[in-house]
Amino acid sequence: MNRRPYLSPLRVPGLAPFALPLASIAESGVFVRFRLAEPKASRYFGRLAGYIHISPCYLPRPVWPHGADENQGKRVSSGMPTPWFYLKKHEAGRFHGQISRAGGVAEFPNVTADFIITPHSNIRNEVIELASSPDEESVVKRWEELFTGSLTSFLVSPNLERDADSPETASEMTACPLPKTISASRQLAATYERNTNE
Repeated sequence: MNRRPYLSPLRVPGLAPFALPLASIAESGVFVRFRLAEPKASRYFGRLAGYIHISPCYLPRPVWPHGADENQGKRVSSGMPTPWFYLKKHEAGRFHGQISRAGGVAEFPNVTADFIITPHSNIRNEVIELASSPDEESVVKRWEELFTGSLTSFLVSPNLERDADSPETASEMTACPLPKTISASRQLAATYERNTNE
């Protein structure tokens, strides 16, 4: 599978949203949304999943927008963004930072996103945005990836503002040389790439 990022990560100062209480912002502040740029004239939805380094290691597997797998009317037109998904709330307090392990440093949670589109296509050009609040002004990280297949992944810190330079996509993880004490998340991404290319 060949993947490459098309936009450099973008950081924008976060603004407090008027729709959420301040206590909720302090405890959460990790939102994600997606936008399918290509193929055009398509409709899509995402199946989220992922892995963390505390038990249980698997993240819940929601469909986003909710119910779009069964109701085509809830699917999103290409070129339009999905609603914001409240990642940290959905993960029920299990989001964590980098963790020291015997074999090295365990990375941030690795969120996977499987993009289902109609009509079928093997090519995806997808924009992923992480924000500290569910609004455009609070976007901390933005990627655009052109890839073959339907699945990508990205690392997510529980503190986006502090770790703005750290989160990565699958393409960035597999493109960079891996250190001797490789993280579990990078091992997972590398294994996924190898299995896909076989």
